Amino acid sequence: MKKNKNANLKNRIYLLDTIRGILIIGVVVYHILFDLYDLFDVSACQFIITKYADFIRDFGAGTLIFISGISSRLSRSNIKRGIKAIIFSILLSIVTYFADCFIFFGIIHFMGTAMLIYGLLEKFLVKLDGIVAILVSFILFVICIYVLDNSIYPKEWNDTVYGYVLGFDGGKYMSWDYFPLLRWIFLFITGTYVGKYFKEGRIPGFFYKDFCKPITFLGRYTIWIYLLHQPIVMGILMIIFR
Repeated sequence: MKKNKNANLKNRIYLLDTIRGILIIGVVVYHILFDLYDLFDVSACQFIITKYADFIRDFGAGTLIFISGISSRLSRSNIKRGIKAIIFSILLSIVTYFADCFIFFGIIHFMGTAMLIYGLLEKFLVKLDGIVAILVSFILFVICIYVLDNSIYPKEWNDTVYGYVLGFDGGKYMSWDYFPLLRWIFLFITGTYVGKYFKEGRIPGFFYKDFCKPITFLGRYTIWIYLLHQPIVMGILMIIFR
């Protein structure tokens, strides 16, 4: 793809924010439907939750992880961003533990860890830039999903904290949100390699346009919406259903 002559590296790539905004709206809607079905027995939500829940969750979260990888390539302080996200995730775990909906290594935990790992290894990883690096990292992502889903790993790693964080879960730990490191880290790395083309301005001009300001605005604050939407949704539903 030819480099866009009008690309200004100081310009914000609004389309990434817009996509994030659409996805976070999807997360909120998904959790509303899940709460209605699982906690308030609204049978009208059963079909979507039971038939398409895993696909909706994984596709939406996977896209967010991929975009986070792109954004990390554009960032100057991934270590700082990663530490901040990890702090948020620890606070989230503490709150959800006492709220009886414990989240241990959910998507915020993963994002923070992935940013931190990339920040520490960035000087090495950027040397592998190119189409081959994109293909290899994406293939590793697919392989890790297959390996973990088919339990091809040492069984002694089951029911350990490090095993759970990596994705070798034997069932001892339970979390309402779970995005293990090995299952998703290579999708994040794939995003960082694609991010090279964003950083160099080698993307179409429409990526710099803001097509829907309200949704784009939401996309800039996805972490806050993610952290705050569930207690708000739960509070509203509890008032409605008493």
